[in-house]
Amino acid sequence: MRLRVRTWLHGEGWDGHGWPLACVRRFERLMALASRKPKGRPPLVLSWDDGRGVMCWYEAHAGLEERQLAAHCRKLFGARENGHVFENTPLS
Repeated sequence: MRLRVRTWLHGEGWDGHGWPLACVRRFERLMALASRKPKGRPPLVLSWDDGRGVMCWYEAHAGLEERQLAAHCRKLFGARENGHVFENTPLS
């Protein structure tokens, strides 16, 4: 199963104030929901972090649900990923 990592770095980078707190809290709630394990299936999101409100990211199973999650994040941040979309295949 392929995994995808997406990141959203605030436009001011590490020198600025980062994303608004309300935006970061919504991202945290979205990731908490996506990290839950449905019965009989792995969770969509395997790991994530709010990057101290500056660089939010997640690692998720690639597929339709992940693309829908990315669309939610784009709307939330009002921005596309920063060109940091990585795909890999786990070793196990």
